[in-house]
Amino acid sequence: MFEVIANLLAWFYQVTHSYAAAIALLSALIMVLLTPLTLKGTKSMLAMQALQPEMKRLQAEYKGDRQKLNEEMMKLYQEHKINPIGGCLPLILQAPVFIILFRVLHKLTETCTANDVTKHAAEGFCKEPGTFFPKYVSHTSELFQSLINKTEMKSLGLDLSKAAGRLLVDDWVRGIPYLLLVLLVVATSYYQQKQIMSRSKMQAVAMPANQQQQMLLKIMPVFTGLFALTLPSGMIIYFLTTNFFRIGQNAYITRRFYRQEHAAEKDGPAPTKDGGTGGKALPASGKPAPNGKPAPNRPAPSGKRPTGRVTPPKAAPSKATPPKATGRPRPTPRPAPKKK
Repeated sequence: MFEVIANLLAWFYQVTHSYAAAIALLSALIMVLLTPLTLKGTKSMLAMQALQPEMKRLQAEYKGDRQKLNEEMMKLYQEHKINPIGGCLPLILQAPVFIILFRVLHKLTETCTANDVTKHAAEGFCKEPGTFFPKYVSHTSELFQSLINKTEMKSLGLDLSKAAGRLLVDDWVRGIPYLLLVLLVVATSYYQQKQIMSRSKMQAVAMPANQQQQMLLKIMPVFTGLFALTLPSGMIIYFLTTNFFRIGQNAYITRRFYRQEHAAEKDGPAPTKDGGTGGKALPASGKPAPNGKPAPNRPAPSGKRPTGRVTPPKAAPSKATPPKATGRPRPTPRPAPKKK
């Protein structure tokens, strides 16, 4: 596997004549090969989320029998053709690739010792101690010829064989470009996690947010940056390429597998036939009341609790209103009797 990855890197270098471009193309090729597994893992994850109610029922039914619960869960997975580790498979496969690429870059820039100078001086290799003597690649390849007897792996003005952390300690001014690359790794890693968190919020059947998981997603980009400081700068090119690839991949997955939730989040709640917002009353501010009940037209008097009823104001009586007619004639008053 070391020779396969090294020869692929040598072929990309022969095409591009750039160490950074060769590493980026090799990283992109690895991500493309893992894409079908990533898409299949996403489908399995969505199917498992749809089965959450059934899985909870089985867990409650076989709470005291772990073996029976596992058997029933496997039957459920087989019935719906779900691979429970499908979502983790791309990450599991990418880990050995990362280790192999790190080993290859380390061996391509391995320096000669005094014994190597004595042993290979006649062949024209290892003329001086401390110069490169690449491993895993053919001695006739352009990659080998470009590195042999050199002390730097220059690309984009950077030495990809040196670690950013070491350069910052030795000469912090020289290490600033390397530090900027590490910060770009942190920024792209954080954006990936933000895509994943926003995707989970869009799901209509999403479970309540796990605070520990959210905190872990926020901390992981920082740890990735600290880890990148200790690696050869060629691995930073690998991190950047895979991060940019995943950002585009996550955007595609969101639009393909979460398109309904994506459209709902983009357009907002659909209006009802009467122009309302799902039957909820709107107060004067245009926003639905928190409890879904109509907001009162006027605030309740101080010291009294609102009853939820709207009492119309009483109209003041008019002074010019004539008395009602009863339909009977008024009696004629009699004259008072004269006194004698």
